[in-house]
Amino acid sequence: MPILFLLNGIGYLVLLAGLYLPALRAYRPTLRWLLILFAAVTVVMYLLIAGFRFNPIGLFDKAIEIALIALLLIEGRRAMVTE
Repeated sequence: MPILFLLNGIGYLVLLAGLYLPALRAYRPTLRWLLILFAAVTVVMYLLIAGFRFNPIGLFDKAIEIALIALLLIEGRRAMVTE
């Protein structure tokens, strides 16, 4: 499990860096959707792996990931309006 946690963190960092790197600005909408999908898959996989053995830190982390999805959707909508 620690390796999955580490790989998940690396995945978030790579997608987040790609989302805000100026050189990848043309791919920002695609990277935003990939980050949303990545967060959603992370939440679903947590529920499948943990089953009904929830812990407070895991639930807090999933709440943050759901908030991340919501904020990315808001940012995407605002970017469409300003472009």
